[in-house]
Amino acid sequence: MRDLDRYEEALASINKAIEIDPVNYNYYLNKGILLNYLKRYNDALISDEQAIKINSKHYFCYSNKGLTLSIIGDYPAAIKSCQRAIQLGGNKPILLVNKGIVLSRAGEY
Repeated sequence: MRDLDRYEEALASINKAIEIDPVNYNYYLNKGILLNYLKRYNDALISDEQAIKINSKHYFCYSNKGLTLSIIGDYPAAIKSCQRAIQLGGNKPILLVNKGIVLSRAGEY
C-alpha cells in the first residue's frame, strides 16, 4: 500500500493487526516505519519502543528507532540505537547503511 500512497489505509490495517495480536513486534516495527512516512515522528518513536519492549533482541527494532531518533534530531541516542542494532545483528549491510544515514544527519560524515 505504501507504493500506492495509501498510508492511512495501511495504518488502519496495521492497527487492526495489533488489536488481534498485540505482542507481535513486527506490527509495531512496520507501524513505526509507516508513521515516519506520515511524518508522525513522535508516534513512530512510540511504536519503535513498543517493538523493542516486545522483542529486545531483534536488531532491526533498534535500527529503525535510530532512524526515527535522527529525524527528530536526537543524534546521540540515534547513534547509540544503531550501535545496539549492529551489536545484535552484526555487520548486515542494512544496519551499516542506516547507521551511515544517522551519522550523516548528525553531521559526522
